[in-house]
Amino acid sequence: MNKNLAKILAFGTGFVSLGIEILWTRVLSFTQGQTPQIFATVLTLFLIGIVIGSYWGKKMTLCADPLAIRQQASTALFCSALLDVCTPWMWAQVVTYESSLALPLAAIMITLSAATKATLFPVVHHLGTSSNSTGLGRSLSTVYGLNILGSTLGATWIGFVALELTGTATWFFILGLSTFFLAWLFLPSAQNKFERLLPAGFILLFLILLKPLSNFNEKFWAILATGGAPEKINFLTENKTGVIHTVRENIGSDIIYGGNVYDGRLNTDLLINSNRIDRVAILAGLHAAPKKVLVIGLSGGAWVEIIRYFPSVESIDVVEIQPAYLDLISSTPIVKGLLTDPRVKIHIDDGRRWIKKNRDQNFDLIVMNTTFHWRAYITNLLSQEFLSILHKRMRPNAILAFNSTGSPDVLKTAQSVFTHALRYENFVYAADWNFSQTESAKRFNLQQFLDRVIPEESPKKSALFLKLSHPSWISVEEEERLAGRPLEIITEKNLITEYKYGRGS
Repeated sequence: MNKNLAKILAFGTGFVSLGIEILWTRVLSFTQGQTPQIFATVLTLFLIGIVIGSYWGKKMTLCADPLAIRQQASTALFCSALLDVCTPWMWAQVVTYESSLALPLAAIMITLSAATKATLFPVVHHLGTSSNSTGLGRSLSTVYGLNILGSTLGATWIGFVALELTGTATWFFILGLSTFFLAWLFLPSAQNKFERLLPAGFILLFLILLKPLSNFNEKFWAILATGGAPEKINFLTENKTGVIHTVRENIGSDIIYGGNVYDGRLNTDLLINSNRIDRVAILAGLHAAPKKVLVIGLSGGAWVEIIRYFPSVESIDVVEIQPAYLDLISSTPIVKGLLTDPRVKIHIDDGRRWIKKNRDQNFDLIVMNTTFHWRAYITNLLSQEFLSILHKRMRPNAILAFNSTGSPDVLKTAQSVFTHALRYENFVYAADWNFSQTESAKRFNLQQFLDRVIPEESPKKSALFLKLSHPSWISVEEEERLAGRPLEIITEKNLITEYKYGRGS
């Protein structure tokens, strides 16, 4: 076999295999709530597939006829290509009609996809490396190195570039067609008419189906999000950062989902309070005159919209990693005003990275409406280490407020960094001064804020003022009693909210 062909095939199968793995990780993370175990599960299944495929490939090399070996390996690649091309459609059907089979089917499909491609690797080594003992090591390492290079570029391309160009369903199709092409290259000959016309067929199929598949991307995610009822979706978009969508509910405010996990509501009415926005409104009565505010996590913008009405606020820096939320906000009348407010500066970046880059910035309020404590990578925002970083960015008498999302260890962790830490509802408030004391200046500030957002007087407004000016605080000691176990400090080494006390634990 031509050595250059062996190199192309080694590189190509690595590129396609790792690209498919990244796509499967995204799909399963979406359907399973982005728990940290998903990546490990996909990687395990992928490696099992490689073991099986390599064993099949080894068996093929025992055949004395090199043409027969290539024919068998090409057949395996054709099967792999067919599986990858059909994956989005098959997955959507299973989620719609028999969701209990989704995870077992995913395990089978991931393993088979990896195995059928991995058959090529030992075959390429067998047929494409030098028979000369002096050149054997060099040719083996070249083929192996190109496979590793292809794997690295495949994962990088799909993860950082490709998903900005078009969606996951389309890339399953494109990578599947690429595998078809590799299978055709590996055919021992192209003597009959069918084999000669295969490349033209690939190109024609690509041109025919690319546009419908691009349109299918949104439908694909909508089906996964709703279990087969895509008409419930009001807004949906995908990019390299992830998938966000909204669903209309009967109470009149859209529910926002980031990666198919609840991420708030498009509501700014404190009397309706469907997104429990009183947890940020209470800050107007805890800090008498906050001027500079940092918000980590924009989502649908409701929290920033409320902070804009704090009487003393002069600037609001917002850090959000998902740029698609700006499209959602710009299409939502109740929050789109924040995009034109000169006091609001939105930074598309990772919150932790932005904080480290802007060491000269200090704030009176820092607000993080963080995601659920059991999601992957949430330790980056809940850990003692990160709270210590935020602590250094706080002015005298500043307050940090962030979502514990039901983890009692979050309050314990905050207490390990700050002198005072209390919980109101499921939010933790932390500072180096006793912000829980009720003072006339704070009550006046709170009343001014409420008059801005709720101009009309009503019993509900009076009740809200009373609730926010005299909140029911939960101390660390009470939190530990409610938890029924000793509380622990979250660190970047123990990852307890993701694993030890993760989802379902």
